[in-house]
Amino acid sequence: MNTNRTLETRKRIVLCAVIVSLASSLVAESRKGVYKLAAKDTRGVDVAVPAPEGATVVLFVRTDQDQSRRVLTQTQEAFKDVPAPQVVVVLSGDLSAKQVADFGANVPWPIVLDPDYEIVGQFGAHVWPSSIVVLSDGRELTRSAGLPKSYRADLNAWLAFAAKKIDRATLEKKLAATEVVADTPERMARRHLQVAQRLLDKGLVKQALLEVERGLEIQPKDGRLKLAKARAMLLLRRPDKAMDLLDRLDERSSLAARIAVLKGGAMVQLGEWDEAIRTLRVAIKLNPDPAEAYYFLGVAYQHKGQLAEAAKAFRSAFESTLTGRLIGASIQPRATQPRRPASPQPASLATTQPTAD
Repeated sequence: MNTNRTLETRKRIVLCAVIVSLASSLVAESRKGVYKLAAKDTRGVDVAVPAPEGATVVLFVRTDQDQSRRVLTQTQEAFKDVPAPQVVVVLSGDLSAKQVADFGANVPWPIVLDPDYEIVGQFGAHVWPSSIVVLSDGRELTRSAGLPKSYRADLNAWLAFAAKKIDRATLEKKLAATEVVADTPERMARRHLQVAQRLLDKGLVKQALLEVERGLEIQPKDGRLKLAKARAMLLLRRPDKAMDLLDRLDERSSLAARIAVLKGGAMVQLGEWDEAIRTLRVAIKLNPDPAEAYYFLGVAYQHKGQLAEAAKAFRSAFESTLTGRLIGASIQPRATQPRRPASPQPASLATTQPTAD
């Protein structure tokens, strides 16, 4: 019995270590793949992605976000001089009929509802607004997260390339022409953020915090810098400071998923177990990469004495990582290949040793 408990303890330690070490690498994992969607829009009409011919632009938007409304306008403007693709608008979350009707009044494309964030997870669209261009064979051509300044021009170039109106060299030339050459405040602040993130990955929290502060001096309203500062505060065991920062961030922004995760983590540090559990459940729905949220959830359940729920959350945390999925796939039985028969044993050994079965 003691041996079994020791093994279980070691397994939990290894599991936690893997989760912590892989948390920062999740964002870099590629989501490019083959996408298929069969649904009905708000009018009850069948919608299918990919389209039989031509490209499809899948737009993930929110009803309460100005950027989402602007991305709809700029998407339509991007169709100048290119064959108009199929466009599907996805609205995620629990929305009232009035919210959907008001938002869709001026939307010329089919709207698909995604109340449980299943489509968001399938397409890996963890930022609102997001646009993904899907080719007729289901492959992703390109995606845009948020609303960059070059969105309209870039989408137009990609659609021209998809329609074979331009070649790869012309596409790259068009995309390069939309880049801002000047060293803008946004770029300078972004460099401070990138340095801060590298320092956080190395565990140099105080140094990372200094870089974040330098970035905020340049761009005091930058939500990503504020989010990085909140994470640093959590790592410094200052959940009160982290919550103060997070409460002032716009939860309707493209950072909503990360805000929810860090709020849940801060509530765990503050010992607000029930509120943490409620917040983290929402965060898990918002995040296609929910390992960190599951881990915080496991800690909250553990402190409440709900050990079965805690174990389930910790396991989900590990299985949400790339390593966890690879390990899970590798240990599945190979149904297509029969087990190799055991080699026959000499009679003298068969009477003294147990069989392979």
